[in-house]
Amino acid sequence: MTTVGQGHSWPAVHGSLCDDAQRSFGLTSEQSDLRQTVRQLLARRSDLEAARSGGVSHDMGLWRTMCVDLGLTGLGVTEELGGSGGGFVEVVIVAEELGRTLAAVPFLSCAVLAVPALNAAGPDIAAEYLPDIVRGDSVATVVLDQDQSAGEPRLLATQLAAGTWSLTGHVRAVIGLPADLLLVFAQARDGLRLFAVSGSASGLKLRPAPSLDLSRTYSDLVFDGTEARLLADVDSACSIQRLVRRRAAVALAGEMLGGAVACLDAATEYAKVRNQFGRPIGSFQAIKHRCADMVVDVEGMRSSTWYGAWAIAAGEPDASIAASTAKVWCSDAAKRVMASGLQVHGGIGFTWEHDLHLFMKRSQFAGLSYGDAAFHRNRVAEILRARLVSGVGVF
Repeated sequence: MTTVGQGHSWPAVHGSLCDDAQRSFGLTSEQSDLRQTVRQLLARRSDLEAARSGGVSHDMGLWRTMCVDLGLTGLGVTEELGGSGGGFVEVVIVAEELGRTLAAVPFLSCAVLAVPALNAAGPDIAAEYLPDIVRGDSVATVVLDQDQSAGEPRLLATQLAAGTWSLTGHVRAVIGLPADLLLVFAQARDGLRLFAVSGSASGLKLRPAPSLDLSRTYSDLVFDGTEARLLADVDSACSIQRLVRRRAAVALAGEMLGGAVACLDAATEYAKVRNQFGRPIGSFQAIKHRCADMVVDVEGMRSSTWYGAWAIAAGEPDASIAASTAKVWCSDAAKRVMASGLQVHGGIGFTWEHDLHLFMKRSQFAGLSYGDAAFHRNRVAEILRARLVSGVGVF
């Protein structure tokens, strides 16, 4: 256990949500403290006006506080590399709190995507890149083609005579840009490989991608003979990509959960104070049913997300199924929660001045990123089918 800056450190809990399996499924006291600490920070420092303005880059002041004072980027990073302990469950807890406020920080790209990719690439590579990311001195993201239905790879890697590599092609809607370090999955002649590219490399062009999600930066990337450093060969790169996709699915589920909680809270508060026919609208049966349905969906989102986080952290054999299940459930449930929130708010909920549309747009894009619900349903079906074919059985 280590302390980053003058802030907190979070003890590793070995992937557990509760130390005693006989207790109720829930957070440990340390995880609850982490959630409360992050929530208090975001209540003071995060501002939805930044999300509303659109085109705003990262809030680096808030990001530095999260990195230096709380050590949140170092969750899951070893003490020797400046990490702050904890694991993937803690990462998802932070993602959920960020989803409640839509804070404009690169937590998803750094802590969820880049940090585990560098850890998996090997100790030497991790030691070279991770300390700067943990301290908040460097912003990193992972670049991979999210359109898995595409026939031909859109990003190709070519080995040069000098032993270096060059990348050519384009990738759409990369999350977390601008960044100092890009971890790029590209197709070489013998298969997929992982490369490191400087954010200021020549031949690299950023084109801001049009997006209704005003609270997160998206950009299309064009590589035109861009110099790259090889980090992982074919076998390792494929394994790292699966790791990144799995973690992204659960973290995005956590973000959608946080947004759904914010929507539920706003709807219930509005139902208490908005009067019609001389009574609060929350006293009407139709509104009660709407709010009750929202609670059921939110609790289902919470259970699937936390289980997916625990399964990944604990190295469970069914972690891939748990991750896809969380993404499917949260993608579908978030749509229902947002729709009910709009109905409860009535006309005011559809206006630009109200915050609800910001959460709705974020949940829509989170549901589509790194595989939508249909993709993850198919993925679960493929895993179960492979088990049946091999004779292992589904249960």
